[in-house]
Amino acid sequence: MKKYWLFVCFLLLISELLSFQDPVTLDEITSEIAKEIQIGQPIFLDINCGEWNSELTQKLSNLLLAKGADLRYNLQETASAQSSPEAENIPNLMALGLDNALLVQIKLNIVWQETVKSSFFSYRTERYPVHIFEIRQIQLPAQQVLKITTHNLPRPNPEHSGMGSWHFRWFEPLVAGAAIGSLVFLLWNFD
Repeated sequence: MKKYWLFVCFLLLISELLSFQDPVTLDEITSEIAKEIQIGQPIFLDINCGEWNSELTQKLSNLLLAKGADLRYNLQETASAQSSPEAENIPNLMALGLDNALLVQIKLNIVWQETVKSSFFSYRTERYPVHIFEIRQIQLPAQQVLKITTHNLPRPNPEHSGMGSWHFRWFEPLVAGAAIGSLVFLLWNFD
């Protein structure tokens, strides 16, 4: 009998290990973005990813330089961002002596995913942020969009992250109380 318990425990342990999946990390997304970028021409990076701006810029620049890409920085970017924040940061190729270039825009969008877990007396709603990186490759000076892709960075641990609260359904305690009261009444009055 002890052999069977040991075997069952071993199977449960193996099933837990096999069902475990590593979450997608920012490094993996950065390497996927670097694989998609064409490196045959000068590249300008325009990254708007909030708190991950500097980290993503550094990692992506290192990966692209390792591939042999010609990275350029738009020196007019700060001046145009101060004058009109809605205007896109498109570099002046003539001032840099370039005929064509590739502008890679990376933007971060946060979408809230909502899940509902319900039981007999209550339900719980939880909201989780899902980070979506939108990558656009634009051919300059024609401003032709060559490719648009997205990558999702899901929440790290679905069991313990997120914001949520317990809510009670108003009718479930009433229904349960009525059912228990009916049973007590029937048993009390049964002859």
